Formats: sequence, structure tokens, C-alpha cells
Amino acid sequence: PVSIAGLMRGCGHRELDARRVKKVVEQLRVTHRIPIGSRREFPAGYFRIVTEEDLEKAIGSYRAQIFSMLRVLRACMPRSRAAEFFGQLRLVWEE
Repeated sequence: PVSIAGLMRGCGHRELDARRVKKVVEQLRVTHRIPIGSRREFPAGYFRIVTEEDLEKAIGSYRAQIFSMLRVLRACMPRSRAAEFFGQLRLVWEE
């Protein structure tokens, strides 16, 4: 993986800060559908997803974070509201 600091050095732009790097990576992923993974633990940074193993490494932390956040939402909402929310979430996902 290439760290954010490494990307900033490699680009040589003075106005390129960590926030901008993250925004550019998000745009490459979402708008241009370029498979870029990231790791938060050592060695941290961004990497191109090429193999199935790369994909599993890239989505593991996102999956864990999503499920953790969904558990918090479910715990904070009344049962009826949670059921409605998760039903809507499924419909939005399937569009």
C-alpha cells in the first residue's frame, strides 16, 4: 500500500493535503469505478485491487465498520423504526 503521505510527496502539489487525497481516491473509486483498496493497519495506505485476495483485504474493514454502525443504529431505534429503516435500506440498495 502507498500511504497518504507517500501520495502527497509523489504528486508534488503543495495544495494537496490528506483530505484532498482522500477525496480524489473516493472520486476515482465511485465516479470512475477504479478498484482501489485501502488498509488502516500496518502497512497502511491505498492499493490497486487486482486479485480476489486484494478484494477481500480491501472490503474486510469496510464490512466490519458497516455492521458495527448498523448494530448501533438498531440499538438506538425503537423496534418498529428499525424494521422500517432496514426495509427501506434494502429497497434503496436494490435499485
